[in-house]
Amino acid sequence: MRLFLSAGLPVLLLCACKKGNDVTISTGTTGNYVARVNFVIDGRQFSQQAVTINGTSKGGNACVYQPKYKISSISISDAVTAGDQSKNDFFVIFNGNSASTQHAGDDTNGGTYSSVYFEVSATDKAGKRHEYHFEDSYNTPGAIQITKFGSVSDSVTGKFSGLLIDENGEPTIHITNGSFSVTRNADLN
Repeated sequence: MRLFLSAGLPVLLLCACKKGNDVTISTGTTGNYVARVNFVIDGRQFSQQAVTINGTSKGGNACVYQPKYKISSISISDAVTAGDQSKNDFFVIFNGNSASTQHAGDDTNGGTYSSVYFEVSATDKAGKRHEYHFEDSYNTPGAIQITKFGSVSDSVTGKFSGLLIDENGEPTIHITNGSFSVTRNADLN
């Protein structure tokens, strides 16, 4: 997966903020910009912790479709700019560019990078950052529902939930009540 990330797709990052805070940023060139994700994280260092991430247009937060591979990626971060370290981040890869429901590990388009993937880095209440990801549909079941896939400069919205493993491969957290809204950038060729 890291080879894919280095191929130019943005990384989706998360920010722990007060629940219910929405951010709409005027970019001056593409109209209103929105990057927001909400979810509840539970397990090990987290106890039903609500997280809201509000991204900025300067932090590399967006949805991008890559026609060559028939995949989309979403990244939302609390980093102020793309070069800053985030406290929390969220990254999703899914198939296609339309509304659909997909599951962790689904391979629906047969492309080189066609498996649905989800990754979260979250900071616990003690201030320690943890990284989690989907592994496959058996060990880490989860679903991503794209409810709207708008045109360029419009929004992409959806819901998500699942069991994620930590860097050491141990199933450790559940994500529930996940939702996101992010501005769609121009397609990558």
